[in-house]
Amino acid sequence: MGASGKKLPGHGARRKALSPGPSIKDSNYGPRPHPVALRAGQRFWPRAGERRRGFAIVRVDDRHAFGQREDGDARLARHAVSRLLAADADGRGRHFAFTGWVPGRRYRALARVVAVGDAATLVLPDWHPGHPIRLPAGLLRGAGPGDWVDVRADLGAASPATLQLDLVGVAAPPAEGTLPAITYAPPAVAPPGARRAGPDAIVFELAGAGLDAAAPAVGGRRELHTLERIRLSAGARVHLAEPGEPRITRYLELLSVRLLPHGCVLICGAEPRPLDRPIPCDLRRSHGAWRKVWWEAA
Repeated sequence: MGASGKKLPGHGARRKALSPGPSIKDSNYGPRPHPVALRAGQRFWPRAGERRRGFAIVRVDDRHAFGQREDGDARLARHAVSRLLAADADGRGRHFAFTGWVPGRRYRALARVVAVGDAATLVLPDWHPGHPIRLPAGLLRGAGPGDWVDVRADLGAASPATLQLDLVGVAAPPAEGTLPAITYAPPAVAPPGARRAGPDAIVFELAGAGLDAAAPAVGGRRELHTLERIRLSAGARVHLAEPGEPRITRYLELLSVRLLPHGCVLICGAEPRPLDRPIPCDLRRSHGAWRKVWWEAA
């Protein structure tokens, strides 16, 4: 009797070559919107037709865009600019799907600085208008929050780490309608003394050596990694179920939540705060696990 998958390549064994390549859609920021302007290097796929073939734009004039077919055909595909840019109510291409940029090239683009702290947070609308890019603040060349900067980057990259981003300098704001609208919103940070209890509170289980080992205080904050995504508001309480302790006696105040493809990071204040009264709990502990509160809010 033959083994299962005997007719498949490698008898059904997993192979890296059979897996899809990394994509920006692998993050939790969603797919890129349809472009509002055409540039060389953009890739499209027809949504209708008997012989649909993807192509990458190589030249654009006032009425037409010319694309190099990706199936090896040397003839250029000509399409009307209006049809390539037409989008439906959901922001997707009506006649052509935008599939990204040709990777491995250096494109000149504009990025906006949205926040500056220990690190700088930028958004590159041509790459993804909702995906933050974090860089050392010293690379900003004098730019501050709200400024636009001229950059060079590989817009075909799948992640910020592979963008190969180079900042050229501060730039003038782009003309309205020439770039996709920025959708990224910085995470809200709770004001000093703010607190929210009740349903906006969880119990985080600390396994191993405790809080300092799981989430050391760095820069006045602690980062707790969970194995599941949690949606909490700034100011929520993260009660600490500590190793070997039958009671919960302290909590951390949540500053923001950073979602990951698998799980999330709870960014909390560095100093644990004492509870008014201890809360009994069992000794169940699992690294990165959390539970809802089981007692009435004070």
